[in-house]
Amino acid sequence: MHTISPSTRAESQAALPAFKAVLRPDALELFEKMEARAAADADYSAALLHYILDGSTLELRELARPFDDPMRSPFFNVVCSIDSAHLHFRLGRTQARSA
Repeated sequence: MHTISPSTRAESQAALPAFKAVLRPDALELFEKMEARAAADADYSAALLHYILDGSTLELRELARPFDDPMRSPFFNVVCSIDSAHLHFRLGRTQARSA
């Protein structure tokens, strides 16, 4: 389980609109399902918020697992789409901090 500080939780939640804006429609649909689950499950919520700021591909696969097998196509492609958007999102955040 991830422990999320209030400041990190606020940073993650503030980052969500920008992150969601770069998702493909099918990836956005899955991500919104993940958000709905997070609203009902505190541990899942902490894991999802951690993923947004610092998570890995493996963490995303675990977050996606309740919805389907993340290694099964075409679901695999949707999960990879979220992960790709996540990498670009994190890169942009890192570059903005460095500027």
